[in-house]
This record gives sequence, C-alpha cells and structure tokens, in this order.
Amino acid sequence: MAADKEFADKVREIIAEYTTAFKAFGDDVIAAVKFEMEKGMDIRDAVQKVLEDLDFDSHNTELIAAAVVASAIAGFGLRPEQVTAEAKAEIKKVLMKKPWSADGMKLSERLHGVDKVLRQNIISTVTASVNNSDSVIDMARKLYDGYNSGKAVIKPADLPEYLKKLVRQARLAVQGDASELSKLGVLQAAQKLKNPDRLTTKALKRAYKDLVEACAKLETEAVDKALWTAVQEKSRYYAERIARTESARAWYEGYMADSSSDDDIVGFKYTLSSAHKTKPYDICDVYANADFGYGKGVFPKGKQPDIPVHPHCMCYYSKIFEGDLKGEWKPEKAREYINSRSAVQKQILFGKEGAARYNAGEDWQKLVHKTKPAVVRLGADDFTSKAFSGKISEPVYVDKVALDKVDETLEKYEKEMVKLDHETAIIITKEGKVFSVVGEEASVNFRNIGEKELEGATVTHNHPIKETHYSFSHFDIKEVLNYKLNRLRGVDEKYIYEIVTNQNTLFGNTNNIAIDFNTIAYMEVLDKSRFGDYGVDFDIDEDGFHEINNILAKKYKYYYRRISRE
Repeated sequence: MAADKEFADKVREIIAEYTTAFKAFGDDVIAAVKFEMEKGMDIRDAVQKVLEDLDFDSHNTELIAAAVVASAIAGFGLRPEQVTAEAKAEIKKVLMKKPWSADGMKLSERLHGVDKVLRQNIISTVTASVNNSDSVIDMARKLYDGYNSGKAVIKPADLPEYLKKLVRQARLAVQGDASELSKLGVLQAAQKLKNPDRLTTKALKRAYKDLVEACAKLETEAVDKALWTAVQEKSRYYAERIARTESARAWYEGYMADSSSDDDIVGFKYTLSSAHKTKPYDICDVYANADFGYGKGVFPKGKQPDIPVHPHCMCYYSKIFEGDLKGEWKPEKAREYINSRSAVQKQILFGKEGAARYNAGEDWQKLVHKTKPAVVRLGADDFTSKAFSGKISEPVYVDKVALDKVDETLEKYEKEMVKLDHETAIIITKEGKVFSVVGEEASVNFRNIGEKELEGATVTHNHPIKETHYSFSHFDIKEVLNYKLNRLRGVDEKYIYEIVTNQNTLFGNTNNIAIDFNTIAYMEVLDKSRFGDYGVDFDIDEDGFHEINNILAKKYKYYYRRISRE
C-alpha cells in the first residue's frame, strides 16, 4: 500500500474514534451547562463551573493522547493489542513531552489552550443567541401590545417588512435553522399576519397572540442550538484539528522507527502532499524536487529530513528497498535545483543574508538549518525570527522607525506576513516603536502592549488564506474603537484593507458592534445582494465583509478602504 494512502486511512480511522469520544463528552458538557443555566446561573459562571467539574482539560488531553499513541503504533505496523501497557505509557510520554514543530511547543502545552477556546465558544455563541431571541420576543410583544391597546406600533403597510425582520432575527437566534422556526410555529404565525386586513378582529387577535407564544418558545430552543453549535461544531473542530495534526506526526514517528529497524529498507523518496500545491513555497519543495545523488527527492536511510518538516506538513515518504537505490550521496548536487529557483524563493529558503551567503558558495544545508524550519521558510531579514516565528508570543520589541518610514515598514512586513498560516501583528506606536505579536491560526492578541502604546498607533496584521473573509471582522473594528488606534490594516493573499480614524470617530462605542456587524449590516448586504444591487460579479464570501465594513464606516465615522494587492 502506498505510504500516503496507508497514512490517510489509518489516521482517518483513529480521528473518527477520537471524534466519537469527544462528541459523547461534549453532550455531557452541554447537558450540564443547560442544567446550571436553568437554575438561574449566568452563562459565564455556568461554563466555568461545568468545565471544572467535568475536568474537561484533562479529559480531552487523555483522548488526544490515546489518538497519538494509537497513530504511532499504527505507523510502526502493529495493532494496539500487540503493544504492552508499559510500552504505550513510554510512547505517550515521549509524544506528549517531545516538541517537534517549529514553535517548540510540546503537545501537553498545546492542548492546554483547548479548554479556554471551548469556554469562550460557549459563552459567546449562547450569549448571542439569547440576545437575538430576546429581541424577537420584544418585537412580537410590541406588535401584540400595540394591537391590544388600539395604538398599533406598526402600520399595516409596514407589517410584512417588520415580520421579515423578526423572522431573520429568529433565524439568527437558532443559528439559521428554518426547521426549528417551523417546529416552534414562528414561521407559520408570521405568515398568518402578512395580510391582517383579511382577518376578522377575533382571528387577528388570535394571530398576534400565536406569534407572541411561538416567539416565547424560542429562547429555550436557541440556547439548546447554541450550546450544540459551540461544543459540537466550533470547539470540536478546534480540538479535532490538533488531534489530526498530532496524530499525523505520531504516525510518522512510528513509520520511521519501523523503517529504521528494517535492513531491507535502504532509502526514502520525499513526496509532496496533495495539499502542498496550495501552500507557499518552502523547504519541502527542495526536498521533493532536488537530486541529492540518487534521483529527484530520494534520500538514503539516515540522511532523510525529519517529518513533519514544519507545522501542518503532510508530505510523506515512500520506502526504497535494497537494489532500487542507485547513485551516490552528493547533497551538493541539490544546488542544481536551488540555482534554478528565483531570487525571491531563495530568500524564502535562506533569508536575505543567507541567500547572499548561498550565492557565495556556502553549504545550503547549514544555511537552511541554521534556525527553525518555519522561520527559515519565511526568510525576510535579521529580525524575521522575532517578528514571525510560529510560537505564540507576548509583544516583542523589534525596532524603532522614523515616522515618515511607517508605510515603508508596513509594506516590508506585510510581504512576509501574507505567507503565514497563523496571524501575526506589527504595531508601530505614535513614537515609532515597532512591536510584533505572534498569534494563532485565526486570531492575534496585541492588547497586552497596553492602552497607552496603542492609542494613536498603527497596526497591521495578516488573515491566513484558510481564515480570511477579505476584510475586517467585528473583532477588528472593536479593537480600533476600544484602543483609539490611528490606523488598522489587514492583509491576505488578495487584498489590503485599512481603517483610518479621525477626530469625529466614535471611539469606545463598541457595545453594539457585534449586532451591527453580524445582524443589521449583514442582513442589509444579504438583501441587496439578492436583489442584485451590487452587480452580477458580487460574491458574498469575498465581498460580504467588505460591504459590511463600508456600512459601519459611515455609522462610526472613520475612513475605510480595500485595495487589490495585484
């Protein structure tokens, strides 16, 4: 069986088992949080209590540890029952305590953050749903009370549009699930009221009352759905991603251990994963395409690079058996391939200074491995490791620049940041001090630099290709207004976008940003797109956030623009 297919099949099977176990435990978390909330406990306190009571952090750590141990055993070519308990304990110890990735983080440390993510997911998702359901109930109650008092708050002509808004808000409360609205009777009740002039007085009163009663049922359903979404979709995805990456690494640990003990295996062929073509150029391209004396991508046993080469690396080896390995180990031959690469690609491999040293004849392997692979892959300049390492960091002081060099400095960093698979921020204070902060795949926290440094500062950050919406999120806008930034920039593979504040900007006014962004402005953009107001080329996935930002820029009185990087 080909190494990549064997790897994919085994890891997929092991992760499926992990997912099943996580779902079961997740159901316990959901039930316990709901129980505490029904007793009157605040959502934040309920989540904190339940995760501590159920010891989620330790439980999930054990589930992932079991997955990585099983993967290592499978990579070695054995079944779990063939390995003693003592051996499994030793394998687990090594895999949990031995860092492999460029960020130097141990698996035990990486898993510690899952508890925090789960907690925040539940709190934010349930809070949003409860707020939306409260809004729906309030809208329905206003209609009913207005009718009962004889002082209708909505004119009959405006009623259909009002009901549309109510239904949209109701769908947000139950995560967009129309089937839930039908089950609760919200859709049917709203439909009856669309033509109030066709109803008798008694029937109209009944219709208004039905709408209130249907909407009143929404809150319980909204909480149930929000809990499920937070735990079984958002948090499970995050935890599963760690389990999958670490299990892949563990499988290859076992695979290489097995191969090293087999005298018939004399070498390995390095092959790029199917997903690699979507990634930035890196050292994997050299290992797979260069000739080291035995043919393209072929290494004799003991000379092969460790796999994974960098975080999220899914490239693999195929075994080469005795008699099939022909040639002589000449790693300097790899220069033939490297010499054919562009100057930019050489800088990505070696760094600016390293590329010059390579061109002067220095050993390419020493230049590549002078620092951690993920850092070398970026290869910007002398401060690359401080600004763009894979390790999540507190703010790191990088440099000080003249204020007339701010734009030039931003552009220099953004060229490298856009290649990253995790978010990184560069902060330039109003005095010209430059700080970098390394974040996670979908977020970066630069707040710890302090309010004093952030006020009037210019900040830029990247949105990785897997996470970008091609403009700012409501979290980005909140940071601008909360910390009184002068300018915020975002960059991804297609666009650069920018917010610039002024003396009229409504700083500190962020309580309703999430609702304005995710509900009001989003619905406006959605409605306009349906009626073709944005033209035939409008793509909601690429342009939706951009149009929402245009709307909020007017409301909160700042300048916003998005420009193509091409």
